[in-house]
Amino acid sequence: YTLPGGSITVEIINLGDSAKTVVADTGIGIKKEDINVIFDRYKRLEVILDYKQAGAGLGLAIVKHIIDSHNGRIWVESHVGKGSNFIFTLPFSLRRRS
Repeated sequence: YTLPGGSITVEIINLGDSAKTVVADTGIGIKKEDINVIFDRYKRLEVILDYKQAGAGLGLAIVKHIIDSHNGRIWVESHVGKGSNFIFTLPFSLRRRS
């Protein structure tokens, strides 16, 4: 949801035992009250519907499931009108969950 002329950047940081990835955009941003639900299945925010973007509301839910399955963590930091940072960590070695 980054408009023409905006930017999307990806940064990967070595944390020693894991990698931290930051995907930053200069898009429309996400309201604080919506941040808790954006990783829910079939959730599409009203502001996104205004942009007439197609989708089922599954993308971020699938991403979260994959990251969780690999013992990682994902979260978002966002400011309306300024953009969002989607941040996730993944360990370098997989440890089986008990």
